[in-house]
Amino acid sequence: MHGAQVHELEETRPGDVVVISFPSLPAAQDRYDSPAYRSILPLRTRNSSGSVILVDGVTRPHAATDILSPATRPAAGA
Repeated sequence: MHGAQVHELEETRPGDVVVISFPSLPAAQDRYDSPAYRSILPLRTRNSSGSVILVDGVTRPHAATDILSPATRPAAGA
């Protein structure tokens, strides 16, 4: 583990989660497909296991409550 102690509250996951931000989905795909990344990809795949996913549409500043309807959104400052 690279960070602080993790305190699982609801579910247990098999390992750590790493999140990397890119300016856009195409930029993330370009990086993944780049010769530079492809040249070091075996370092990751030989030494770790896991999933790689791309998620589109999370903008800055993002708050988890942004997706709630106004009726269920917490009041400002709450």
